[in-house]
Amino acid sequence: MSLRDEAAAIVHLLTASKVSGPVNIAGPTPATADAVLRALAKAVHRPYGIPVPEKVIELALGDAGHELLLSSQKVVPQKLLDDGFVFTDTTVQDAMTWLVGAHAS
Repeated sequence: MSLRDEAAAIVHLLTASKVSGPVNIAGPTPATADAVLRALAKAVHRPYGIPVPEKVIELALGDAGHELLLSSQKVVPQKLLDDGFVFTDTTVQDAMTWLVGAHAS
């Protein structure tokens, strides 16, 4: 999720009368850490390194490696979507392209 979508989602929730309870503030298209790093590398026109195999991380870092680098959750902002919130950046690539472009000046 881009920062501009995060801020817009918070403003939306502050004025939403039909939304209650916890709300996932996440992008509408789930992405892995690998996808985020690939999108960032593409946005800054840099090569993306070869990912480290999962077994190497587990052997080197044990449980910490699994918890910090390998675990994941598929989070969907269903309440935001159901309430009609419209994302500006629908994919991680959109968010990274905006991020890099917004800070290029």
